[in-house]
Amino acid sequence: MQSGKNVAKILKLFYILILYGFLVHVAAQHAEYPIECKTDDDCPAVVIRSIILNLTYVCMDNFCVSRIARN
Repeated sequence: MQSGKNVAKILKLFYILILYGFLVHVAAQHAEYPIECKTDDDCPAVVIRSIILNLTYVCMDNFCVSRIARN
């Protein structure tokens, strides 16, 4: 009886790993290309604005990188 429960847990683990791997693969295929920039003004102004934090883009090494800006 115990071995049946272990098999079920192992199958769930493999299912989760396969699903996670597929989602990572799809996300990597649809990732945006990096935005080239020379100053912060070349990057998008605000990505996400919420009550807790603001995610904004800044220019680093000639590419726009998202950063957390404190409120």
